[in-house]
Amino acid sequence: MKNVRRTLMMGLVLVTVLGCGSGIVPWRVLSQANPNPVQGQKEFVVAPVDFSTLAVGSKSEAEYLSKKTPEERAGWEHAKAAFQEEFGKAIRAGGTQAGLSIALGGTPAPFVIRPKVDYIEPGYYAYVSSSASGVKVTMKITTADGKDVDEVLLEHHTSASMGSASIESRVRADGEGMGAQAAQYIAQRVAPSKG
Repeated sequence: MKNVRRTLMMGLVLVTVLGCGSGIVPWRVLSQANPNPVQGQKEFVVAPVDFSTLAVGSKSEAEYLSKKTPEERAGWEHAKAAFQEEFGKAIRAGGTQAGLSIALGGTPAPFVIRPKVDYIEPGYYAYVSSSASGVKVTMKITTADGKDVDEVLLEHHTSASMGSASIESRVRADGEGMGAQAAQYIAQRVAPSKG
């Protein structure tokens, strides 16, 4: 009987812990406008991803690329393009699921989503050893005329494996994951308040 109680108690603790974890969000809010100007909005546009101040591991992007071959530099540019492509696809898909219209590029909209990649840890895969990639993005939502509304920090990691052996494949997966996170954040902000 004592073992049955212990098993039941451990089960209840596990359910409680797992239930509490479901409220964790994959972003950190740096600032939010109050009152919320995007509440009830349906149209957004995504600006091109900004890589202008990118750090790669512990180095600036220029330092990181300085010791790379021309082929490796070209591969790096492909990885950044893949990130942008997947981020765009995922944020649009997530927006559509939430009933939003999220356009890419020059389409006018009342609010602009501005993703800026601050940091990439490319990771590596070497059969016997591997390290996950990691990307940090500061995402701003601004009005069409450039006034800040919200600013959040997004972070995503992709495990290195045979299926994600290249930097491009890992960074592509990070772009997809971060686009989904961004769409989730925006959907939450446009939803009617519960209070």
